[in-house]
Amino acid sequence: MADIVKAVENPPEYTSSLPAGTTARAEFLTNGFKTSVTRIVTDASGKVIHDDTWGSSYAAVNGQLLIGGAPPKPQTPAPAPVPPTPAPAVIAAPDATSAGRPRRVG
Repeated sequence: MADIVKAVENPPEYTSSLPAGTTARAEFLTNGFKTSVTRIVTDASGKVIHDDTWGSSYAAVNGQLLIGGAPPKPQTPAPAPVPPTPAPAVIAAPDATSAGRPRRVG
């Protein structure tokens, strides 16, 4: 065997042709490949009478699962909570006790 082509599993397909919740395999996963065989026929003295080669190619078959019913509704994620906005700091005007430095109030 040579030139192997890997098959893949397709996403499941929902169908109304099956009862809801049941599954059926529409295609089985099968790799593709090429192969050949050679036949050499000789006579009693070793002289080649026939030298034949036959080849075959097999295509990859991707897997397909069928699911009865409709696909589930996508769930909308809850919005992320918005952190509260901190209150702005209030700076009071300097007074005599702060020696000219602003002081924080609140």
